[in-house]
Formats: sequence, C-alpha cells, structure tokens
Amino acid sequence: MVADLKQCWKHAVVEDRLGANPWDTIVTRTRTTRASARTIELAADAEMVVAPEQVMELADRCASESWGEGVRCFILVMGLCGLRPNEAVGLLVGDVELPPTGHGWLTVRRTHRQVPMRFLDPEEDPSWGPLKGRDLTATRRVPIPSTIAAALRQHLAEFCADAAPTDLVFAHRGKPFDLGAFGTEVWQPARASMFPFIESLDKESPLQPKLARLRRHDLRHSACSMWLRAHVDVTVCQRWSGHKRLSVFLDIYQGLIPGRQEEGVKLLEDHLASVV
Repeated sequence: MVADLKQCWKHAVVEDRLGANPWDTIVTRTRTTRASARTIELAADAEMVVAPEQVMELADRCASESWGEGVRCFILVMGLCGLRPNEAVGLLVGDVELPPTGHGWLTVRRTHRQVPMRFLDPEEDPSWGPLKGRDLTATRRVPIPSTIAAALRQHLAEFCADAAPTDLVFAHRGKPFDLGAFGTEVWQPARASMFPFIESLDKESPLQPKLARLRRHDLRHSACSMWLRAHVDVTVCQRWSGHKRLSVFLDIYQGLIPGRQEEGVKLLEDHLASVV
C-alpha cells in the first residue's frame, strides 16, 4: 500500500495537483517483523537460495500438481529470470522475445495488484500497476537462458497459440494467476514433496530445514545469486533485477557474491602467519 500511495503522490506532483510530495516530509523508521525483529528489506539468506537444477525440479513438481503443465514456466521465469511473482503474473505474450535458437529476452513492464479505486486516479487500473519503485512507463529487459528457452517456446505453442501480443502468458481458467490459490493448490504441495518438514519436530521449530519454508519470492533471490555466481558484472545484475540503486542490490545480495568467504579466510590466514 505504501508503494502505491507514494506513486499516487508522485503522479499528483507531476500533474501539478500538489505543490510538494508529502512523502518528502515523512521521517521513515525501520519496520521490523514481530517474530525476529529483522528489517523488511532483508539481505538474501544463502540457505534459502536454490540451485538452477533445483528450480527446474521444483517446476516439474509444480507442473504435476492440480494446475498442470501451465505452471512450469511460471516457476522457471521466477527462478532463472529473476521476476517477482506479481511480475510473472503480468507477463504478456508480446513481452517475450524468443528466436528459433539460443537465448531470448523478457520485457517486464507491470505487476499484478488489487488496489481499491478510491486510492487511484480514474484512469488508473486497480489490477495492474507499475514495476516496484518505478513510474508507469518504466520497463526492464531480462535474459531468458537458452536452457529454458525451449520450455518457454513449448508453453507459448501449447497455451498461447492463438493469443494476441496483449494476452497473458500465464492464465488459469482464462484469468490471471491468483497467487493465493496457486500457493495453496500448487506451490505448497510441490514444496512439501521436495523439501519436507521433519515430522518429529514442531513446524515452527528453528531446527526445521529452512527450505521447507521456501517462498516464491526466494526464487528471485536464486536467479540473482545465479547471475553473480556466473560472474555477470554486478551493475548488469542490478539492471536485470530492477533495483533502482546499486547500493540496494548490494545490500541484499553481497553476501551471495562467490569467493568472499574464501578471500576472507585467506586474508585471515596470511595475517596470522605474519604475526604468530
């Protein structure tokens, strides 16, 4: 809600309906979760990052649930292209660039949302909003690795054969994916089959495996981690991820940049060797 309110205020300033943006006068405080007092903008947890082959297996398991094959590529574009769940819901057929061979590109331009009309201008769509922290015209391009391009081509041929460029890539019973129903009917059963809880422990026990609580948003973290481990330039990773500032991207993902711990251990060993 805060992001939508900020967007409304920003738009009002541009349209000269407000003399100044009220957000500029607000002193923000760090919000924390009740359970662990962690900040909302958390650094990615390396233990909640899954490898590309695990993303593919999870996509297979989701496709075997009640919604069928139509969800396979939905998982893949989150886990290997770094889309947020609401961005993947809003992906359009015309946003997918897939040559006959090799890698392709996705243009990410909107997110799925449900905002009451009283908070929006009359011309704004309550179901579709801008990318996080961006204005309504902002887009970003993200590569489709060739390893999943074939699966996406098959998805478009099977589920979007007669679709217009403005039609959804992912739809269930003719409507955009309902992430709540998807979570209950597809995601949770597939996740439980792949990363089960330890039955002898309470589900809230800190001894439970972290991946048993894997979120769909963690697939995005897995994609960003994959880019970094492939040694893609960090500024390119930031552009693909959609973070407005490099500092924000680094705050979240610098702990996943490969080699940092090994370099730290070597520096520590060299220091001790020189003084002991």
